Amino acid sequence: MLIGDRIFLTIPWLEKNRAREIEGRRWDKTRKKWSFPVISFRALLEQFPKQREEINLDAATFYDRPTEGLTMDAIKEMDLRDPEFDIDKEIQGVEIPAGVDLSIRLSDGTKSKLFDHQIKIVKLCLKFLRFAVLCEMGTGKTIALIMVIKILKHLGKDIRPLIICPKSVRHSWTSDLDKCGLSVYNIINGSKNQRLSQLAAAAQRGEIAIINYDSLLPTGEEGPWSMFNCVILDESSRIKNPQAKRTKFCLRAFKNADYRYILSGTPVTNSPADIYTQYHFLDRDYLGFNSYFSFRNTYLIMGGFNGYEVIGVRNQEELRRKIGRHSIQLKKEECLDLPEKTFTTHWLDMPKVLAGQYEQMRKECIVELQGEVKLTASIVLTKVMRLQQITSGSLVEYKDNEKLQALKEIIKDLVVDSKQSLVIWCRFKKSVALVRALLEQMELTFGVIDGDTKNRDEVIDDFQSKKLQVCIGQVQAGGLGINLWAASTAVYYERSFSLEENKQSEDRIHRIGQRNTCTYIDLCYKGTVDGQVLEAVDTKQNMATFLVDSFLKGEYQLKGKL
Repeated sequence: MLIGDRIFLTIPWLEKNRAREIEGRRWDKTRKKWSFPVISFRALLEQFPKQREEINLDAATFYDRPTEGLTMDAIKEMDLRDPEFDIDKEIQGVEIPAGVDLSIRLSDGTKSKLFDHQIKIVKLCLKFLRFAVLCEMGTGKTIALIMVIKILKHLGKDIRPLIICPKSVRHSWTSDLDKCGLSVYNIINGSKNQRLSQLAAAAQRGEIAIINYDSLLPTGEEGPWSMFNCVILDESSRIKNPQAKRTKFCLRAFKNADYRYILSGTPVTNSPADIYTQYHFLDRDYLGFNSYFSFRNTYLIMGGFNGYEVIGVRNQEELRRKIGRHSIQLKKEECLDLPEKTFTTHWLDMPKVLAGQYEQMRKECIVELQGEVKLTASIVLTKVMRLQQITSGSLVEYKDNEKLQALKEIIKDLVVDSKQSLVIWCRFKKSVALVRALLEQMELTFGVIDGDTKNRDEVIDDFQSKKLQVCIGQVQAGGLGINLWAASTAVYYERSFSLEENKQSEDRIHRIGQRNTCTYIDLCYKGTVDGQVLEAVDTKQNMATFLVDSFLKGEYQLKGKL
C-alpha cells in the first residue's frame, strides 16, 4: 500500500528484525503495518522477496506520478538556448586576423566563403576557449573548428590539436582539412606502440592528430595525452554515459587542456542526463557540480521501473541558462537555404509465403514472452527485431519478396531511366546482400558502406564523383558523418530502431552542397512491424517504448487470412 511517499507492508512477526534493518522504517500502530520511505524500495526487495510484486507496484506508482517540471514529451521540444546569451553582442570586438585565408576550396577548383553562422562559431570559439558547438548535422561546424585551429596557428599560439571522432567520420575531417588548406595531419592507427609513437610525434611537431573513440582505451593511460592542449570531441554524445570507461578516460586525460570544444548535432539523445559529462569535459564549473548524482538530483525527475528512468526535468530554466551560455545551437533551417525534404511510403501487401513466416514468428515470440519470468524492454525488442528480419524477405525467393520487387522498380525509374544517383539504407547485413545481388543482376555500379567496409572513403569519393550509381548503406555503420549529397533520393529498405540513427542517415543527402529537394521513400508491409517503426519515426516517439507497447497490444498481427 502506498500512502504519500511511504510504502506500507504487513511483515510477518518472524521477519520483523529484517524490517528494523531498513533505514527510515516506522511501525504504524493504527494500521498495524510497517512503513518505509519509498526510496528504500530496493532494500525492501532484497529483504522481502515474497512481496516483490506489491513493492514494485507501489514504487512504480510513486515514481510515475507527474510532478513539477517538464515531461519527456515536452523536453523533445525544449529549446536549450539561453535567451539572455546574445551571440552578436558576445562576439563584438572579436576580430579575424588579417592575412588568414578562410576560404574553402571546392572540388571544381573554385573557392567558397564561410557562411555567416560559421563566422559566428569561429569567433565564439576564439573568445571562449571551452565551448559547445551544438549545431545540426550539415551546418558546417567541422569547417568552422578547422578555421579556429588555423587562426590560432596564425596567431603564433603553441597549439597542439587532437581531434577525437567516430571512425566513420575521419574521412569528413581529412576532406575538410584539405579544403581549408591544412593538409598536414596525422591519422592515428596501427598497433598500440605505433599509436603511441604517432601521437607523440604529432604533438611534438604541433601537427593535428585524429584518433577515433574506440582507439582511446586500447592506447592506454600512458599515452602522451597531456601534450595536446587543444582537444575537440566530435559527436560528443559518445561520452554521455558517466559510468562508461571511455567517458571517465576523457575526463581524466584532457582535464588540463587549454582549448576544449565539443561538437554534436544531438547532444541530448535520450534525456537531459546526456549533457552532464559532455559539459563536465569542457569545464566542471559550467554546470556547477562535481558529481553526476548531484546534477541528477537537482534537475532530473526519476521514475519508471525501479526508479532508474529519467521521466522529466525540473528547474529547467536554470539548466537552460547553464547550457545556453556556453554553447551555440543552430538548426539547418535557421542558417542554411537547404532544399525541402519530402517523405513518401510505398505500402505493400505481404505475399502469402512471407505472411505465413511472419505470423508463425509472431506467435512464437508471444509464447516465448509468456514464458519469461522477468519481462524487460530489451527482451521484447529482440522479438520485434526478429519480426523485422522476416519482413526483409531474406528467407524467401524473389517472387515472394514484394519489397525487393518494389525497390527494383524504383531503381529502374530513378537510376536506369532518369540517370540519378540513389542511396539505399538497410538495417541488416542479409538485406544488404539482397540489394547487392539485385544491383549486380541489373548490372549497375554501386558501393557498400557497412561494418565490413574497409575502403569507405574510396566508396564515398567514387559515389560523390558519379563513378558509382548507387550507394548501399547499413544505417548503423554509414549513417554518421558522411556526405552523400550526390543523390537527392534515399530509399529505406528497413528502418533502424534508433531515432538518432534514422535522423543521421536522412541527413547524409540533406547537407551543404545539396540543391535538389530531398526525397525519402520507405518500403513497408501493411499491418506489420514496418508500419509501427515508421509511425515512431514520424511522431518522434521513444522508439523502444513505442515498439514494446505496440507489440504487447497485439498491433503487429496481420489482418485477414493468410
